[in-house]
Amino acid sequence: MTTIDPLRIAQIFRSLASESGTQVQRNPNDSPHKHMVSGAQKEKGPKGHDKEMLRQRLRQRLLRLKQENIDFFAVAPEVTVKEVLIWEFGEQVMNHPEFNILTNKIIRTMQANTKAATQLQKLIREMTNQ
Repeated sequence: MTTIDPLRIAQIFRSLASESGTQVQRNPNDSPHKHMVSGAQKEKGPKGHDKEMLRQRLRQRLLRLKQENIDFFAVAPEVTVKEVLIWEFGEQVMNHPEFNILTNKIIRTMQANTKAATQLQKLIREMTNQ
């Protein structure tokens, strides 16, 4: 699995949560992360993905989730983290056998940090206009 730079992930969440946030763009040629399990290089998604594309996709996913009448705020963090990972590392990251484990670890780590948990909930509320 690709090593995750927690500072990079935090930067993406901060940028998404702020209306006037700095542009955080994926760099498809940047490969500072190495796979922990396979040692292979990560696959990148299509070039040109930018923060606004992530914001739109995340908003659509969260609004659909909200309409499904489930425990929205219990499930929304997982959807949010998965969307960020897919945007950052490409769609192929979902096929990795440890993708769900990694997602859950990131969520637990964020929820254990009051500031990160608050930031994640703020992002979810902003995306769904709550």
